[in-house]
Amino acid sequence: MGFIQKDAFRTMLISYIGLVLGYLNKGVLFILILSTEQIGLINLLLSVGLLFAQFANLGTIYAITKFFPFFSDEKKKNKGFLELIILTVGVGILVCTLFTFIFQNKIADYYSIKSKEFVEYYFWIIPIGVANVFFLIFENYLRSLYKNLLAVFSYELLLRILLSVLIGFYYFKIIDFHSFVILHALLYLVPTIILASYLIYLKELSFNFSKIKISSKIKKIIISYSALSYVNSLGNLLVTTLDAMMIAYFLGLKATGIYTTIIYLTSALQVPYKSLIRVSSPLIPFYWKQKKWDLMQDLYQKVSSVSLVIALFMFSLIWINRTEIFSLLPSEYLEGIWVFLFLMIGKILDQYFKFKWSDFFCFR
Repeated sequence: MGFIQKDAFRTMLISYIGLVLGYLNKGVLFILILSTEQIGLINLLLSVGLLFAQFANLGTIYAITKFFPFFSDEKKKNKGFLELIILTVGVGILVCTLFTFIFQNKIADYYSIKSKEFVEYYFWIIPIGVANVFFLIFENYLRSLYKNLLAVFSYELLLRILLSVLIGFYYFKIIDFHSFVILHALLYLVPTIILASYLIYLKELSFNFSKIKISSKIKKIIISYSALSYVNSLGNLLVTTLDAMMIAYFLGLKATGIYTTIIYLTSALQVPYKSLIRVSSPLIPFYWKQKKWDLMQDLYQKVSSVSLVIALFMFSLIWINRTEIFSLLPSEYLEGIWVFLFLMIGKILDQYFKFKWSDFFCFR
């Protein structure tokens, strides 16, 4: 686990710097500069955009790290594995975009009373979703190549710096809120473009679909695994997304702004976990390919245990200082303090049991 610890430390360090910038943006600047309703709108668009991305990926992002070792061949350009994934996701994006237009009137009926601003900017979930789904593909592919830092830097650090600049533009009245919403949606294209350019530079991405040299039998296996992962992960994302959508429907954007801000405040607990996952997950398919079940189980348990210890320490530190933390926020946020507690507990349990057991049972 030597190189895992080293690489995880670097990604965790960048992630925590990004987290500080994120807290500055969403925990300070958003609250000082934007109204709670405006915060609710921005976060709701982002949540639904991520849901779009999860539907559109068709489970392929999970197939990348699991099957890449079987196609890893520089001379044969990895048999067009990345191009196959992009082609599949392209179909998913087209289907999800079609459904976005089909359900436009239904969405308008549901949200026009309590959250009418969401109806106005509804279609901006599409660029957010497209940007995120391609970022996830490129990030997972680079992860399989053991190249983690650029993805972490572009999404966790650069994106948040650009968001700080965008908030500054709005504060100094260089742009109005309408432009802020649009530019915020387009901002998520920046990390995706950076990773795509890097993959082209590495000669891993060419968009030449004729070089796909994967047999129909293997494609069926990939599709089966993708479908299983798709259903499993979709349920998890629906839980974390539908709550914001339901709050916007029943209570309005103000309550959504409070809830989504509190969700963001709990994200510090998952930084060590995500850093370890980024570095260690590419090892799993290699162990699987070589049938080294003991090494696979040992890796799962070590990652789960280390992330649990760090998360419990951070949970204790945050909860002990909860009064001081919430005193920095407007008084309306105090009503969410117990939501804050249960969200943190949920994140700790989720990250421990998810990595410890889910993939292990799939491979055994």
